[in-house]
Amino acid sequence: MDALRNIVHGHAGAAALRGTGIGAGGALIKQPGGGAQRSLLTKGLIPMLRAMIVDDEAPARSELRFLLEQTGKIGTITEASSVRSAIEMLMESRVDVVFFDISMPGASGLQLAEALHKLKNPPAIVFVTAYSDHAVEAFDVDAVDYLMKPVEEARLDRAIEKVMQHTKPVTDSKVTIERIPVEKGGRKVLIPVDDIRFIMAKDDYSCIYT
Repeated sequence: MDALRNIVHGHAGAAALRGTGIGAGGALIKQPGGGAQRSLLTKGLIPMLRAMIVDDEAPARSELRFLLEQTGKIGTITEASSVRSAIEMLMESRVDVVFFDISMPGASGLQLAEALHKLKNPPAIVFVTAYSDHAVEAFDVDAVDYLMKPVEEARLDRAIEKVMQHTKPVTDSKVTIERIPVEKGGRKVLIPVDDIRFIMAKDDYSCIYT
């Protein structure tokens, strides 16, 4: 993550690295829906892609979001209006693919792409721009595709197919737990996770309420 922090001279590093879906004690927590991300219903067992759009123009972000949603292959979409905000979001959660504009105020999409390219497991990179003169530089950072604005649906579909071939969608690697063993009345019992209403810490123990 150092490469990401360096883009904004360390200021973006103010956001602490946190894993998604894990509480401070390591217990799985359910995140409520909504917020900046819009979850789309999935069908079948193939994980949907997690995407991020980085563009300083709100109409361009909205248009690309709409087109991505129409593909039926995107699970969640986050939006960032600058490289700085994109870095802060990427430090909070992982994505499979980032759709960049190149020319933005402050740090450029190319600078962010170069930093992501240095990560151990970088997301796929797709540039979405009105200019064709950065194509060579884009592929120097292993961009999966380079789309010209206005984006055509068929062209976006081909780009997403390339992304899906390039990377496996991010999935939670945590093992699904259906029941947990607890002590009740001096004996061990298994309680279904779905029956748990809340957990309260009490001295050296955790009390589970169903």
